[in-house]
Order: sequence, then structure tokens, then C-alpha cells
Amino acid sequence: MSTSTIDPPVGYGLQIVGYVALLVSCIAFGTMFVPLRRRNCKDGMFVQWIECSVVFIVGCVFYAARGFPKFEPIACIGGLLGTLLIFVRHVESDDVDNEYDVASKEMENRAEQSDSDDQKIDLKGLARKMPYILMAMILACLHGLMMSPIEYLKQKNPSTDSWQVFDYIFPFYTSVFLFSTVYFLLYCLILRRRACVERNLIIPSIGYGILWTT
Repeated sequence: MSTSTIDPPVGYGLQIVGYVALLVSCIAFGTMFVPLRRRNCKDGMFVQWIECSVVFIVGCVFYAARGFPKFEPIACIGGLLGTLLIFVRHVESDDVDNEYDVASKEMENRAEQSDSDDQKIDLKGLARKMPYILMAMILACLHGLMMSPIEYLKQKNPSTDSWQVFDYIFPFYTSVFLFSTVYFLLYCLILRRRACVERNLIIPSIGYGILWTT
């Protein structure tokens, strides 16, 4: 006997709401770093912890709004995947200008070299960038997979409720906050007084968290 289910037809009104929500989500996710634009976040660990705290609070709101549904631990896997290798780093505008000046001077010096030297491949520079390129690739894979546990739960527990996916938001966001807290505590224990914890980063980090959850 087949156990497959057929999704009920979705009304046009609900489709419009879905597309509008998708548009808002894309705009929010694309601008989530704007509140931090003029802030020096240093290594970004404090910013990330504040952001994940906001995520947890939003998750609690969804949990209460959905009538406190069953907690699904499988959804927590997505939160773990989403918090691995995550950090935010921004520098002051003066530092950016200085880096730009240094880069400009390097380009001028290279332009003065012979054509044969220009054709050489900067293997040392490429070797320095490789770890960051690999980290970016791994991070992209983890972010691509972090919603897979929720999709698995949706297929495992089919429902005619169009808002069922919000039942899994709370465990997902809880794990995001849990693992970010673990990382932040380890960060504080290791660096102690050298840990970057600044008050002027709190409000921008909250804005960052709100945009991320949107």
C-alpha cells in the first residue's frame, strides 16, 4: 500500500503571501550586515553571540504562537550546521583606506616590473588564500544543508497545515543559540581580557539578528 501523500492545492492568496515573504526575506538577508557597517567588530564573536540570542528570542515567539508544539531534536542539527565556521569581521573606514593605499602601491610596483615578471603566478599569495577559500566552500555547503533536517521532518510528518514548518523553528533556533553560546564561552575562557566585548556593538548586533531571522 502506498504511503505517499498528495499536497493539497494552495490558494492564490497564500501563494502571494509566500512570494511577498520570500522577497522580504531576500532583502533582509542581503542587508543584514548594514547595521554593522560603521562598527569595528574585531573578530566578530561577540556580535555573533548577540545575533544568535536575538534568533533564540524570535524562536520563542514562534514556539508560543504555534501553541508549544512537540520539540523535534532532529531540527537542532540544522542549527549546528548553521553555526559552524561563522564569524563576522568588519574594520573601521580608516583601516580600509590604509589597506586600499597599500594595495594601490603594490599594484603600482607590479606595473613597473618587466613583462616577464608580470606573467609569473603568485604562488605564495595563492597559498595564503587557499585556507580561506576552503573555509568559504565548507561554509557554503553547511549553509546549504542546514535546512535539510527540517525538510526531512516535513516529509516524515506530512500535514495539511500550511504553517507546519514553523513548528520546527524553535528547536532550530535553540540549537543556533546553544552552540553559539558554547563557542562564545570558549572564546572568553581562552582570550580572557583580550576578548572583544563592547557595548557599542549590542544595538547593531540586535539589528543584525532581526534581519537574519526575517
